[in-house]
This record gives sequence, structure tokens and C-alpha cells, in this order.
Amino acid sequence: MRRCRGCDTTIPSDKRRTAAYCSKACGKAHYQHRHAEWSREANRRSYAKHRTTRLAARATKAARRQAYNRAYRAKHLERLREQDRQRDPRKRREHMRAYNQRPEIKARNAEWRRRNRARLSILYQGWIAANRERAREHWLRSTHRRRQIIKTAGSAVDRIDTFERDGWRCQLCGCKTPKTLLSKIAPTAPTLDHIIPLSVGGLHTADNVQCACLRCNCSKGARVLGQLRLGLKAE
Repeated sequence: MRRCRGCDTTIPSDKRRTAAYCSKACGKAHYQHRHAEWSREANRRSYAKHRTTRLAARATKAARRQAYNRAYRAKHLERLREQDRQRDPRKRREHMRAYNQRPEIKARNAEWRRRNRARLSILYQGWIAANRERAREHWLRSTHRRRQIIKTAGSAVDRIDTFERDGWRCQLCGCKTPKTLLSKIAPTAPTLDHIIPLSVGGLHTADNVQCACLRCNCSKGARVLGQLRLGLKAE
């Protein structure tokens, strides 16, 4: 009985008499195992030689797929919208939330927002003008939640003491925040900023607040930025 050189199993009788492997896949795997380094080097040379062609082919295929998807959606727009309306709203929200959390989609959305800031501002102002009651309810709900968190924090934070501790200087960009601009609307006006935002579980304590200029505080949003050394020092 003949034995396979790769997996050491019995070679089927219907194979030719000179066969050394039970199958082509087994022979290929055994060859690659014996010549692993040579195979890797050959693959690297092949990839380097045909890299430009492969990348161009991949880009062409992706562009063709995107064009087909756009054409299909334009042709069946009403049917797709009707399917979306019939879908469970909760499941649709969960699906869109999971879709938007994908790294490539987040990067694409961020790039789109960066290139269309003026358009987004116009759309946002238009939505507020058309939905004043909903916008007011959302604003009241968010500000009430923020005030409630600060009220139940259990520790009072004096913003003047925080500004004095930080030397009246923004802890995000380093610019000076003059005392004369306190409580005024100006890019370098001093404001109290939470290093870990309240919306993501931060605390309203002296270790979690810092001085920030109005410009940086508005652009920071709900991101965790700032001098975390304050929290480390407190520990």
C-alpha cells in the first residue's frame, strides 16, 4: 500500500502508480511547507512586481460596484424607501447605529462633514427653523440632564479657583484666557471644561475640570481631551 508523503494516509487505488500524494491540495500544502521561505519570498517578489496593477484593478472593481449600487438605488428608490418604512424602527436604528460605528464608515462620514461644513450648517439651521418645538425640547432635555448631574455631584466646583489653578490659560491649546473676557462670547474667553465629559460618565469634581477657551471648548464636544495629569495627581 502506498502512503501519502504529505498526510501519511493511504493513497487511493484509482491514482496513477507514480502518485506520491493523495490529492493535489495535499501535494501543494506539503510543497509549501517544505519550501516556506522560498514561497514567501516568491510571493513578495510577485506582489512587488504587480502591485500597481493589482491596486488599479481593485480600485476599478470597487468603483464599478459603487456605480452599480448607485444605479440600482436610483432605479428602485421608491421600493427601497417603502421597505425602510415597513421595517421595525427600533431595529432600523440599531442597524444604522452599528453601521455608523464601523471604522471605515466613521472615517468617510468625518471626511464628508469636513468638506461640507457650510452645507451642514445651512441644513441644521433649516431643520431648527422647521422644527422649533422639537429643537427646544431637545435643548431643554440635554441642559436639564446636565444641570441634574452637576446638582447631584455632591461636590462644589468654583470656576474661578479652577482658572486661577490653571493660570488663566487654556489647557487644550495653551492660549491665554484673560480675566476681562469672563462670561463673554469671545474665542479666547475662559470657560469651565470637563476633561471627561459628563455625557460619557465624567464627574463634576475639581480633578475633572480645567480652564479652556471658548473656541476649544466648543470644538472639543464629547471627546476626552485635556490635562489628565490632574486626575493622575489626585490618585
